[in-house]
Amino acid sequence: MYKRLLFLILTFILLATSSTIAQFTYETGYFIDVQGNKVSCLIENRRWLYSPKEVNYKLSEDSEIQKFTVENCQEFRIGNEGTFKRVKASFPITQSKLKKRENTPQPEMVQLEVFVQTIVEGAASLFWYVDDNGIVYSYSKEDGPITPLIYKKYVLEDQQVRENSMYKTQLIRDFTCGNAPIIQKTKYQRKSLIQYFEYLNTCFGNNNFIVYERRAKQKANFFIGFKVWAGLEQNQYEARTRNPERIFEFENTISSKFGGEIEAFFPYFGYKKVSLFLSGQFSQTDNSIVFPESVIGDNAYNADYSIFELQIGARYYLDLSAKSSLFVEGALATDFFGNSTISADRTIRIILEEDRMETQEIGTSYKNRLGGSFGLGYSFNRRFYLRAAIRTNQVVLDETIFFEDTLSRMSVSLGYSLF
Repeated sequence: MYKRLLFLILTFILLATSSTIAQFTYETGYFIDVQGNKVSCLIENRRWLYSPKEVNYKLSEDSEIQKFTVENCQEFRIGNEGTFKRVKASFPITQSKLKKRENTPQPEMVQLEVFVQTIVEGAASLFWYVDDNGIVYSYSKEDGPITPLIYKKYVLEDQQVRENSMYKTQLIRDFTCGNAPIIQKTKYQRKSLIQYFEYLNTCFGNNNFIVYERRAKQKANFFIGFKVWAGLEQNQYEARTRNPERIFEFENTISSKFGGEIEAFFPYFGYKKVSLFLSGQFSQTDNSIVFPESVIGDNAYNADYSIFELQIGARYYLDLSAKSSLFVEGALATDFFGNSTISADRTIRIILEEDRMETQEIGTSYKNRLGGSFGLGYSFNRRFYLRAAIRTNQVVLDETIFFEDTLSRMSVSLGYSLF
């Protein structure tokens, strides 16, 4: 058991170490420095959860890695994503958690110098900035200064939640087409604001505006998915008697295993980096051992068990590229044994008589068993999964002639994410 666990850990460390350099891809892009020089280069796309403060780049595939920051870069762009522009302005602190919200309608303003990313590019442009407090949207008019849109949720003394929607006043004031019925329906959300800025640009007669699609890394910070798993499991069962003292090493068996899983990702550790999962899987198998007991008969012991396994655990993903990643996981597992018995079959041989068999049930399982599970796997495009896992050794039977018994399991499974 411990050798297999050590092998699993060492394998993960080896793969992780060998792939560290390739965790993120470099994509074609450019940046403009503070002197106005435009530099074409390859930019490392880290799939930021929050707006970046520093960015790695290379002038060519073989050149050394360099870095630019918000202090020495005016703007940059990666592939077909919207341009990141440097802004120095007073930003509202828009706490995303209700427990942090204050009872005053005016937001706290803080002076920041940050990169904001373009969402709509045109005569009326829309941008966003994300930090651990939440999302702040900004806008500009015909290449004018980029200005944050003011919004805040606050709580009254009677615990009613109210909104300071100053952003609507800003847009009505700064755009001649702004004061239209659509503004009253516009929420401080990406989709709603995009619709409004599409209306503004159309009203200006600018039909060449660009709306940048949200890439996967920019979707909701909190994500829940569902997977189905199917695979094979090796079962090794061993039992020991006290009088006489003997170890029975049953034949190893391979059984099928299948089930489902709910996985929830949390934004605080990076986009789809750390998750909690709840899974249920079922397997059924039998182990046996046959040995000559005497000249007049043979004994055989059969261990039959079906297991429903419920796991709750955590998983960490290590990106190898934009579409592939390794993951390591650990879980607390509870096993529910159903129809689990151990029986003894004795074949009696008597000269001049036909052999006969006697079967005696010598143990059953009633209690649920608690243990641990450890796994290592590979994911392609967060859609297809391959996983190897081991279970800590566990006792199966409650009432038996055996002094103790031990079941150890190791499995290989394929998974598919339905959503």
